Parts: sequence; C-alpha cells; structure tokens
Amino acid sequence: MEGTGNPQGGAYYGNAHHGQDMNFRGFYEQGSTGAMQHGDVAHDGYGGQAGMDVASYGHDEQRAADNMEKARAAALKTLPAVLAKYIRAQNKPVTEEELIEEVQKVYKELRKPDGTKYTGNLERAVRGSLCSTGMFEKLEDGTWTLKEDQMQIYEQRLVARAAKVEEEKSKKRKARDEAGMEEGGERSRRYSRKSSTPGIRSKRQHKKEAIIEMVCSFQENLRTQPNWSACFQNPFKSFRG
Repeated sequence: MEGTGNPQGGAYYGNAHHGQDMNFRGFYEQGSTGAMQHGDVAHDGYGGQAGMDVASYGHDEQRAADNMEKARAAALKTLPAVLAKYIRAQNKPVTEEELIEEVQKVYKELRKPDGTKYTGNLERAVRGSLCSTGMFEKLEDGTWTLKEDQMQIYEQRLVARAAKVEEEKSKKRKARDEAGMEEGGERSRRYSRKSSTPGIRSKRQHKKEAIIEMVCSFQENLRTQPNWSACFQNPFKSFRG
C-alpha cells in the first residue's frame, strides 16, 4: 500500500481568525495536506484479505475524524470555553459577577473535558477556571480579560484531551462490537441480570412482612417475662450527672 499525506487532516488549530467569533477560534478550521492514495493492494492469494484491510482502514479513518469532531464539540461545552466565549462577545474586560451570572444560565448543561458534569459550587468553579487555565488575566480593577497568547495553547490542550476521551470510548465500543460478532452477532451482557416479575416481588414483600410480624410477636411475648424484661430496659436510666 502506498500513501501520501496526513489522514488526520493537518493542523486544525492554526490560522486562528480574528474578530468576535462566539466559538473557540480555530476549533472548526480544518486543513488538509492530501488524502491517502491506495495503489494496487490485491495480489495472488491475498486479494480478499487486502480488500478487508482497505475497508478497515477507511472505517478507522472515518472514526478518527468523527472522534475529532466530537472532541471539538465537547470542548465548546466546557466552563472555560463558555467564559472565553462571553468575554470575547463583550469585547471588553468583564467582572467576575458578570461571568457567574452568564454561566448560571447554562451551568447544568456544561461538561468537563472527560464528559462528566460540574457538580461543585458555581462560584468556586468559575473562579477556579479563571485562575487555573492560564488564558484569563485579572486586571488591577478586578475585571477579567483574555490572554490571546495563552488561549490557543489551552485550546489545543483541551481538544487533545477531549479527543483522547473520545478515542478511548470508541475503542471500547469497537471491542464490544467485535466480541459480539465472535459470539454469533449477539452482544453478551457483562453482568447477568435476574428477571423479576410483579408476582415475584409480591411474594418477597409478603415474606418480609411475615418475618417482621413474627419478630414483633416474639418481642411482645418476651417483654412480659421477668427473665427477659431487663433486655428491654435502658441500662443508663439510673445514671446521674
């Protein structure tokens, strides 16, 4: 097989456009230095296998492109991305209170780079993003602005991390699909799930109630006997102090 070019599509972070774009600049800029050219891959005795290899390569290439697109979309849903989007839209330094008020509108919809939700305090999360990402700068009057030189570096790191998460998810899905195909086209459940019907649940509930009733009856019968009455008394009742 002979090929030229980068199947990933080149540098997707470069040539950041200027202007008040509401999205992270550079996230949707995709360049390409060429496409993979397939030569004569079929030869005696291996034509069928070569065809499968070419199809598998095309499928993997498409999966990588899909993962990168999902990574860019996931990066735009992070808290730092929303903060950068708002500051860029205002085209001026903004206060921390303004940022908190803006984030509060979409806080439940935001996700961390690993896909999990933000569950902590909103104000603390905003303050942490402003101070830890390195792409925001606090001015003397307490307002915040973007550091253009550090913003692209953080964007690249954020997209790369999100792409890694998507790639790991894709590998797990592929492994599950392959395991299902080997077992006759049906996916095997990792954990066995016991079937439960309303009738079974009803029997269990009746059994539980019968046990509770029996224990309560034993308790009432033993309470009247002198030998067992001490078991139901408070041992600290006579203590003073």
